[in-house]
Amino acid sequence: MSANKSKLISIVCNIDASKLEISDKKWQTFQKYIKVNKFFSTHGTKGLDAFLQHVLKNGKLLDETLTIQGETAYYFYALLKIFQRKGQWCQDYKNWQPVSRNTAKQFSHLLNHLFGPGQPPRLLENVWFRSDRGSYRYRDWYVNLCQGQKLYEQKSRVPIDTKMVCHFYKIPSSRSVEDALVESLILSLGGERDLVKLFLESTPYKLHEHYQFWRSFLLYCIKHPTIITDKLSDIVDYLNFQKFESRTVVRGGKTIVELPPDPDFQLEMLDPRVLSKLTREWRKISAEIDHRRLIKFPTSDIREYIRESKAATTTIRQLKSNWELAAEDDSFLGACNIKYTEECLDGELSVWSFSRLDNFVTSKVLTLYIDTERRLLYDIRGKSQRFPRKDEMLHIRCWMEKEGLTLCESTELFIELSWC
Repeated sequence: MSANKSKLISIVCNIDASKLEISDKKWQTFQKYIKVNKFFSTHGTKGLDAFLQHVLKNGKLLDETLTIQGETAYYFYALLKIFQRKGQWCQDYKNWQPVSRNTAKQFSHLLNHLFGPGQPPRLLENVWFRSDRGSYRYRDWYVNLCQGQKLYEQKSRVPIDTKMVCHFYKIPSSRSVEDALVESLILSLGGERDLVKLFLESTPYKLHEHYQFWRSFLLYCIKHPTIITDKLSDIVDYLNFQKFESRTVVRGGKTIVELPPDPDFQLEMLDPRVLSKLTREWRKISAEIDHRRLIKFPTSDIREYIRESKAATTTIRQLKSNWELAAEDDSFLGACNIKYTEECLDGELSVWSFSRLDNFVTSKVLTLYIDTERRLLYDIRGKSQRFPRKDEMLHIRCWMEKEGLTLCESTELFIELSWC
């Protein structure tokens, strides 16, 4: 098996090789990732084969997986990101020998061997598995901490002080860096874990840009613990509306942008009972207003898809109003399609619903997001943010071919990986 993997490594590291040389779907996906990666397209893959062969020979990381926040992650991708920073290595990888048979410990030991003896928080190891925009900053943190810098010296959109550092290091490795920063901030201010949980479940408007306001809100919550209830997210929504959020509405047949009612809103002198009352009244009124204001979107030139079979009728159709976006949110807990109202109204984006009719019951299955100008399908998600299954992709690809759509390469990679 090791010999087979060694051969597979050599093939995937050759960006000129055809993917037809590999029958294993997972390794085909690995190869495809390397081919479309900007770093390897620019700098080539020289040395990558030898690095991965050494890891294969001495450890058991190569195609092993772990679960991070409910998602399956491959060590292979983390190893590629480690290789991309070979200019920052302190030691030659050829001298690395694992000190444990445990995969997670081997990974930690490899990082320390290459980047330095410092001890970053365990949760920062997960940043090597991330591909989202901005995650490279956290990999900068990791390397800097290994090489002797302090956590509070790192560039962060949430300012880090020495009190936060102590809490940050104690947070479990299962948490994201972003959540860990918020948690360490709240704990350093004297807050309790119930406030941490409720605040993380809410959606403060642009926390990083309006950091001082949200920090003052957390201090307000700590000073007035009676408002720390399961309705904290409603209070945060009220503050978003009152102080920050512009809204696109239709009045008298015209589309206008409403500015936030009170951009200078401050909390310091406000009684918590008054804040709770204002929030309840706003929630009631806003629900009625949102229900009345129908915002219709331009109809896309992309046609809808209908495929009938004995088992069920499959449909892909455009969501053409803010009401339909809200209904899609109700179907998929955790989705937030209503936030795309303005982009859909401008015609920059169109959102589509994949549904099935079976025994006279319609089930919403997936939501699809299309960049209208580029005719690019850039994301597909279902309940709990899952990717589409193979049978669902057959319908989607058939529809894409008929309508001249393309699928975002990174999205296609993650979909294929979810099938492995």
